[in-house]
Amino acid sequence: GQRLALLAATTALLMAASMALTVGTAVAGVIIVKSDDLPQYTPPATAFRQASKRESVEVVLRSKLDQSDSEFLKQAASTTRPSAVFALGSRAAIAAREAFPETPLVFAMALGWSRNITTDGATTGVSIELPTADLFVRFKLIIPGLHRIGLITSDSDSRTVDEARAAASELGLE
Repeated sequence: GQRLALLAATTALLMAASMALTVGTAVAGVIIVKSDDLPQYTPPATAFRQASKRESVEVVLRSKLDQSDSEFLKQAASTTRPSAVFALGSRAAIAAREAFPETPLVFAMALGWSRNITTDGATTGVSIELPTADLFVRFKLIIPGLHRIGLITSDSDSRTVDEARAAASELGLE
């Protein structure tokens, strides 16, 4: 399931990278951006490098008080223009979209990405979050007598609230 989805996302990225045109700067191939230096990000980055015939540059985002993630990413790629970006983690996906808005982006292992990134023609990926309805079904399996669920959210997250209400209604929950 998830391995097949990652393979499909990687294939889409490679196709986008092979079709990308660049003018006036060297092409680095693909930039692999990791949200942090976590061991969970190593296998997908390694698999991508092995499957790709394009050169890749790896950038690990680190906390810097004087620089945003997207600025750090732009600086790390200052001498090249990537033909595509493979982002591991939400922070990497958000920074990559901000730093390279026109560059094809494939993300993986991203949580909450839909609140910060729009899926236009140049963005696709594999999230690690369950759809709200699936989550509520699991709640009902664990607590069969469940009748009411509370949700803490911000005012800017109305889509999540609407999804939660619809999913709860389908299961007879308040």
